[in-house]
Amino acid sequence: PLPQRPVTALLLTYLRKLADVERRGDAREESYYGALQELLEGYAAASGRPGVQVTVLPRRTEAGVVVDFQVWRGARIAGYVEAKRPGVNLDAAERSEQLNRYREAFPNLLLTDFYELRRYRQDEPVERAVVESPLSRFYADRLTEVAGEAAVAGLLDRFLDFAAPRPGSAA
Repeated sequence: PLPQRPVTALLLTYLRKLADVERRGDAREESYYGALQELLEGYAAASGRPGVQVTVLPRRTEAGVVVDFQVWRGARIAGYVEAKRPGVNLDAAERSEQLNRYREAFPNLLLTDFYELRRYRQDEPVERAVVESPLSRFYADRLTEVAGEAAVAGLLDRFLDFAAPRPGSAA
């Protein structure tokens, strides 16, 4: 087989891990967290951002909000991720009281069901990208390409490159 681009390999590995979790049949939302953490950190390293680290289930923020992931770039928080179990209606989640609080509190937020990523900046939805479909769990081992690769890579680039203004600085 032809060698894969690093992003393709990362996304294929990610989809296979999601499929493995789903196949066991006993998964909770948190069961998928490791795959997403590996994708975010792996993508960051492969795209020249070696200082990115992801905290899964961090403690409550200063604003009193608990989110699923905090994404660090060096000593600064680059963004936050709220994950929902695969198959959850993201349109409904997007309109929820919980997500409204998160969108107000976090200037760079991702909402995901592990297959679709929705990015928000300063409380506004700015883009979406889909990594295959949840149906890929049935054929993840046979995939050689990822349908939404370019869109996902672009979204992750913009998410990871975000730099919140330092407190007390002009925005």
